[in-house]
Amino acid sequence: MATHKWVDVEMEEARYLADLNGIQIDLEAVIELCKRLINAYSIENNDSKLYEVMTIAILIKYSRSFVTGVRSRLSILDIPGLNEEELSEHEKFIALRNKYIAHSVNEYEENKVIARYNDEKVYDEGITSISIQHTRLISISAYDAQAIISLSQKILDYVNTQIKVEKNKILNLVRNQPIIEVLARGASSSKNPNIKNVDKRRK
Repeated sequence: MATHKWVDVEMEEARYLADLNGIQIDLEAVIELCKRLINAYSIENNDSKLYEVMTIAILIKYSRSFVTGVRSRLSILDIPGLNEEELSEHEKFIALRNKYIAHSVNEYEENKVIARYNDEKVYDEGITSISIQHTRLISISAYDAQAIISLSQKILDYVNTQIKVEKNKILNLVRNQPIIEVLARGASSSKNPNIKNVDKRRK
């Protein structure tokens, strides 16, 4: 019986392939979360907290493939076959993440201070109390969730193609190195991240 082992591939050329894997995982999660959100709507349990946290997760996971960070990012213009409507939808979802979820910028969240009074007694009693009215977008619609699924699938198809290309490229690079040098790299063990390093950028 064959014994299969592995070694780390520590070369700059392999970084893009590793980044594509992270993007692939995010997009697969987006599709699954959108399906679950659509299913939650169909049950009609009106669980607004569930809808909200799922929407936040969907928009953050979707946007991670396109915003700056340590890993490589995609350009939506590189994805083949997207029409103008799909490009517009993509921009809307990125803006929702940037201007509403990540930062409170747009009108989807409003906190307004109001003065309350009794209409029949206002001239005798005056203002009776101060309150705050809070309104916000709770969640994306089932239509939006379906649009994100469609976009994510097309982007995922592109990413999967790129992964195949990069795997072949890296395989050729590794095979062209002396086998003794390749084996000398060894295999690092997986470890849990240190919670104390939460603000430290990975390499």
